[in-house]
Amino acid sequence: ARPAALSIAGRDLLRAGASPGPAIGQALARTLSARQDGRISAEEELAFALAAWKQKP
Repeated sequence: ARPAALSIAGRDLLRAGASPGPAIGQALARTLSARQDGRISAEEELAFALAAWKQKP
């Protein structure tokens, strides 16, 4: 079954060093998509989201 939600939230990215802003929401959306596609596991969500946040435009 595809997960409907992530096990992480924006506050987890902030605690990990991300700056507040719209890039956090975009990173979480990309992470949810990757999770639903089976490309990452729940354990990989935070690392994936941080990498996505660092790639912000």
